[in-house]
Amino acid sequence: MPDVFKPNCVWIMSKQARTAIRKLKDGEGNYLLNKDATTKWGYTLFGRPVYISDAVDSIAAGKTPIYYGNFSGLLLSGVPVRLANTMPKAHKDR
Repeated sequence: MPDVFKPNCVWIMSKQARTAIRKLKDGEGNYLLNKDATTKWGYTLFGRPVYISDAVDSIAAGKTPIYYGNFSGLLLSGVPVRLANTMPKAHKDR
């Protein structure tokens, strides 16, 4: 991701994904997910805000329960949104 977009990046994930990430620690024993009363949604992951959405898939094979990006260009009002996985598929070298 280009540096110009990083200041506004957030994590969007299912509640189930947040519960699983809550248990993860780094090599020094620090939790990766932190409660942070100074952020809009109360949690940070790697220093970026975490937003929980029912529109994101739960953890399961073939599903995408976590998204990361700068979604500041999205403007929706009163419209249910279903996130789509826009990550390109990996291609094998020929």
